[in-house]
Amino acid sequence: MDVVCLGDADTHAMGQLGLLEELTPEKVPNLAKVIPALRLPFTLPHIYSVRTILTNPARIQLAPARYADLFEERFRNRIGFSDLLFTHMTEAAAIAAGGDERNHQPGYAKLLEWKRLGARVYPSNEALAAALKSEEVSATIMWLGRAYMWKKAGIPVQAVIPAEGPRPISPAPACRGMRATRRRPSPISMRCSTPAPRWASPSGWASCRPPTRRCPPPCRPRSA
Repeated sequence: MDVVCLGDADTHAMGQLGLLEELTPEKVPNLAKVIPALRLPFTLPHIYSVRTILTNPARIQLAPARYADLFEERFRNRIGFSDLLFTHMTEAAAIAAGGDERNHQPGYAKLLEWKRLGARVYPSNEALAAALKSEEVSATIMWLGRAYMWKKAGIPVQAVIPAEGPRPISPAPACRGMRATRRRPSPISMRCSTPAPRWASPSGWASCRPPTRRCPPPCRPRSA
């Protein structure tokens, strides 16, 4: 396997294990065209967005303004999450409890609060979307770009950037395995020979051509 698609946490873990090849301008000529804040040494993100609170405005009249609001009694049996985003839900809970993206420890007790409130966990983002559409749940935490796509698809959601501030995400970066012995042209290099970047605005997703992300070594370890 030459290229894999991973989330941030998995990319960090594989980078620490030395399983990913560092990308350089020689390997990816258009590396310089990538937004500096998105650059990591091993990954090439193709999109980015920010984390938001989503609610069904017909079911939740007063939209939550911050992560801490999602632990109120009025959300009992009305909030759901995608299991794929468990690290991000832990981080949101930690922020609500006074932690931050580098300290998830305060979030574990808050996660149990969600459990006691009857929070539902779905196996994928698509399953969560179906639950929002059927009104099985009326609130969640999700990326602004996906909220835009869901709303365009007829799912009744509105997005609020929490008062604690927007947290960025650059999901599914493409990574090239350093253990490969074959030396044919990299698919990433070929993809990155396309013209200058193009940015999408209303959706909250930014589609980067060529996609690239450099991460300063060593990556900071997460607390969770």
